[in-house]
Amino acid sequence: MPHFIAPDDITSLMRPTRRKDRLDIHVVSLAVVADNEKDFIDFLKRLKARDAALHSKEENITFYNCTSSKHFEGVVKSWKVARRDGAAKIGGNISARKKEDVTKLAIELIRSDWPKPSSEFSTEELLERAKISLNTAKKHLGRRPIAQANYQAKLKRAAKRNVA
Repeated sequence: MPHFIAPDDITSLMRPTRRKDRLDIHVVSLAVVADNEKDFIDFLKRLKARDAALHSKEENITFYNCTSSKHFEGVVKSWKVARRDGAAKIGGNISARKKEDVTKLAIELIRSDWPKPSSEFSTEELLERAKISLNTAKKHLGRRPIAQANYQAKLKRAAKRNVA
């Protein structure tokens, strides 16, 4: 079975032919067929001219020769939903999770030094070490003056326990 990469190879896939075999096109998602609505509608017109079927795995839908305008509009609507909610959204979520993981690792680089006095480690030094912004550090570690005050109180409590 020949394989084509959509949308670049659509023209090769839909070229005119004298074969009588029915053309069955299988795609992972309708979203990969075209980059914009105009190209997708053009693809559907070519599909109709070839009396072809379109099978979409992600949407679990099969479209046969879109003859009625209502059916045609339904296919276009499904394509729009696939573009909005399909693989692109999943990819965006994966990318966001990766970025969160990188941020968590960066935060761990400075977590133990964040509450220490600024004379030991300046805020700029810590941010440069982790390669994060001040707002990101505040979001995950809290405001530094508060963390420093809590750290000093913790040291005083520990010293008091050791004396007694």
